[in-house]
Amino acid sequence: MVDNRLPSVTAVADKRLQSLTTPGVRVNGPQSVDINSVFVISGRFIVTEDEFLRLGSSPHRNLVLTVLREPLYGSCHPLKNCMIFHDDVQNLSGAYSGWFSLDVWSYAGFRHPGIYHIRMSLGEALSNVIETSVTDSRGG
Repeated sequence: MVDNRLPSVTAVADKRLQSLTTPGVRVNGPQSVDINSVFVISGRFIVTEDEFLRLGSSPHRNLVLTVLREPLYGSCHPLKNCMIFHDDVQNLSGAYSGWFSLDVWSYAGFRHPGIYHIRMSLGEALSNVIETSVTDSRGG
């Protein structure tokens, strides 16, 4: 059984993420999630060879997660201390690509019902924003 709370660098079968073909970051996540469930987002990045070398040949470690739920805000490097292997980054002839999945609750530092805006960044590249409604089915 896979523990969704642990970050992963395994490719995700999501056509929206697979269609990324130029340098940047793209993320995908749920439109809604219960506060008592895992809140998994997945993403993919592509960096140029120069950026790959500048990032120390391990771009995953430089990914930044930003979580916003008014008035709360937080950011962190969720994969900074993860074990990343050489083959976790794919060479795309002049560019490099990698995948990631993680549980937002493991890094956010807060957990309340409301509308959350999630974004990832890598160097100067900013991802799209995921807007997720977090509800509490237990009414608490």
